Amino acid sequence: MFSRVSYILHTSAEHPLNKPFLQTERNLYDTDILESIQKDIAVWFENGFAQIYWSEDDIKEMHKESKKLLDIDQAKKIIDGCREIYNLYWKVQREVIDSAKKPLTKREIAVLYDKYISVFRRLLWYFIAMGDKLTYAVEKDLEKILEEKLGRKAKEGYISITTPTDADLLHNELMDWRKVITNPAHEMILEHANKYSILLPNTFSHEDALSWAKSRLGKKSLAEIEHEILSADNRRKRVKERQREIFSKLRSERAEELSSFIREITLIRLLLKSCWNGEAYHMLPFYERIAAIAGCSLKDLYMLYTREEIHNLLHKNINITKEELEQRKKYCLLHLNNKKIRIYSGEEALAMKKKIIDPSLPKKEIKSFRGNIANMGKVVGPVKVIKTDTPSVMEKIARELTPEHILVAGMTNPAMIVLIKKVKGIITDEGGIACHAAIISREMGVPCIIGTKLATSILKDGEIVELDADRGIITRL
Repeated sequence: MFSRVSYILHTSAEHPLNKPFLQTERNLYDTDILESIQKDIAVWFENGFAQIYWSEDDIKEMHKESKKLLDIDQAKKIIDGCREIYNLYWKVQREVIDSAKKPLTKREIAVLYDKYISVFRRLLWYFIAMGDKLTYAVEKDLEKILEEKLGRKAKEGYISITTPTDADLLHNELMDWRKVITNPAHEMILEHANKYSILLPNTFSHEDALSWAKSRLGKKSLAEIEHEILSADNRRKRVKERQREIFSKLRSERAEELSSFIREITLIRLLLKSCWNGEAYHMLPFYERIAAIAGCSLKDLYMLYTREEIHNLLHKNINITKEELEQRKKYCLLHLNNKKIRIYSGEEALAMKKKIIDPSLPKKEIKSFRGNIANMGKVVGPVKVIKTDTPSVMEKIARELTPEHILVAGMTNPAMIVLIKKVKGIITDEGGIACHAAIISREMGVPCIIGTKLATSILKDGEIVELDADRGIITRL
């Protein structure tokens, strides 16, 4: 049925099934774009927590593909493509939501869904393309220049010149949050939540959004928010000045080109993330219509159906059973192999995982492992492994955290700020220099190691580790 493949953990998160399904489909349908070359992907879901595994052979090919972006024209082309798909996504999203306010036939809903999801799939691909696999060659070339010019200070220089100095989407959100503080009416809150749904992953009602906002309103005064904005502005000025100093020492136009590309895609990835991280919320009226046709809850539709299954529901009146949904809630395995995507559920999924994924898993007793340095420093403390993206759950976890904790996640997202502000270190499975964990760890001034490929698989809540982000090593004590 399938060939033996060696897999590496790419990332993990509380994902809906449809997101990795669409990201996998890109290799079958969106093959005109860089890196749509993967042949083997395995995604394991257990109680809603997804671990996404990519094959070693595919990753090697993606690294080779990444050399194309050493050409400035190719790099510009991919950035332009990101901006175009971002703008197109919100154009189509608005069209769909406006239509969802009117009476629609099932056929009309089907046509709208097909149009929306084809754009959404390409957007998800562009987000992957801006990750560490496609920036691999650019990062390696830049590191080489800095090592030759700066020696032992190369890593600090690398972090400085790849840190964005322009205000990003989250800074703009904080600026706009001041309006909500001064006028916390429901209409203002919902307008803000819809505009910045990136902070509301897996949020399935306006009531949940209001609850999130009211909790946040009680945490900081307007004066404290103003101070945070000013501090961020000053930090960016300091980084910009440090970049000038480093570039004057380097005297390398190539280093400036490569670092400029990384800074730009860091900001673009955050924009792309704003399209999918809060998709359930900003697509709420439309998905409610489809859930009614499916005869299930909005949450079950969003978390457990694939694009193909929604297409079959709307076009062919073929629905998946309630028994299948219940099995997927516990165990589910998505597998791309031989140009086919297969989905296994329940006990069958567990059995297939043992055959497909388990032979590639790291030993649980491993004492130390490496990752990429996102922000330097060295700390020791108990870990807190995060396996949720739901804001209300993260609020509860935040109340349990202490300043001694080290955060462990597949990847960080903006909704985790409530957690990140309380810890002294960050470790992730995923990540290149342009990922969210890299950005936020520098803003918060905490040591951070990204791209470990196994942290959430082996670390357990409460165990003590040494996070040495000067050397890129995590040691279990």
